Amino acid sequence: MSSRILFQALDEAPDAIVIIDSDGMIQYCNSVFTRIFDHSLDSIKEAGLESIFADYQMDHYIKSAINNSERWTGELLFKSPGGNVIPCDLRISPINGAEDGGGGTLFMIKDLSKQKAFERQLLQAQKLESIGQLAAGIAHEINTPTQFVGDNTRFLKEACEDIFKVLDCSDRLLAAAKKGTLDSVLINDLEDAIEKADIDYLREEIPIATEQALEGIHRIATIVRAMKEFSHPGSDTMQLTDINKSIQSTITVATNHWKYVADLKTDFDPQLTAVPCFPGEINQTVLNLIVNAADALESIRKKDSDGKGLIQISTKFDPPWAEIRVKDTGGGIPKKIQDNIFDPFFTTKEVGKGSGQGLAIAYATIINKHKGSISFETEPGVGTTFIIKLPLQQEADDELAA
Repeated sequence: MSSRILFQALDEAPDAIVIIDSDGMIQYCNSVFTRIFDHSLDSIKEAGLESIFADYQMDHYIKSAINNSERWTGELLFKSPGGNVIPCDLRISPINGAEDGGGGTLFMIKDLSKQKAFERQLLQAQKLESIGQLAAGIAHEINTPTQFVGDNTRFLKEACEDIFKVLDCSDRLLAAAKKGTLDSVLINDLEDAIEKADIDYLREEIPIATEQALEGIHRIATIVRAMKEFSHPGSDTMQLTDINKSIQSTITVATNHWKYVADLKTDFDPQLTAVPCFPGEINQTVLNLIVNAADALESIRKKDSDGKGLIQISTKFDPPWAEIRVKDTGGGIPKKIQDNIFDPFFTTKEVGKGSGQGLAIAYATIINKHKGSISFETEPGVGTTFIIKLPLQQEADDELAA
């Protein structure tokens, strides 16, 4: 087969293709490459292949694969001359006897822009679904401390009015005493004001009311801060994240969903303060697991109203992994559906309780975006434990945002 026919065939390929020779010189790029990266063969030869890497740290790994005639596959960010960042799947393969040092290297680059946009839309839909599920609960969690802040503030207002009346009588009595015109009427007025104010009662209750109001304000601030941390905006780059703090915020946001059906215990490893991840997506994944655990316990409680269940959330520094476990004492996952729980739109919940997207998105997030793992252990009648493992180090660590 002639080179011309081969290049015509490559030009019809759905992905971008680049071929370099054993000296690292670009010999060919197809029309898809030209369309995606806005480069002709001449312009990419002049700029060099490394010019399209948005993540310069990846240049090291790619050159290593080329020099050692190794296959390499991974997702990374490319860029066009105009500065547009393009997420792509890259496959590097040695060709034509490259193992002997005399061939070349084939680059196959798949544009993931549409796929990533769809994934973002799916994740956003899941977030909106979660917000819908949690909105009433969050409102209730804020409303409760707001009520006793209001009640205690009104009590303090009334107490101040009574105390001011006592002070007014004291001022009049003091002024009369200075003038030498002290009489029994002023003394009686002060005694009446003190009796009506019940000063001894106020001395006891004002500190309590003040403390309760401050506790309520602190609770509201905690919920608002947790909501802010939970709704961390999405990012194209990983960030070094305090996983324990992130999970605690998610627990706070979901409080109204689990507190009626479960006690929740945590066991956080203090070493997990800087895990490379997409924090918003990890928050969403942990939320899905907490909600699922609470729903499992609620279904058990409907059958047997004998107290609450238990949700246990733990983290562990286990190099090369950061491990997160979410365990419940629900009814377990039936064997017949265990192979389907990560499938999109698969759900055992009643209509209105879930779309079946939570675990599917969690799986895609952990496996594809974080290069980690998510698995579960379950026993009917005993409960289920979901185990997430995130790499403690990601390629191109230097590009992580602090």
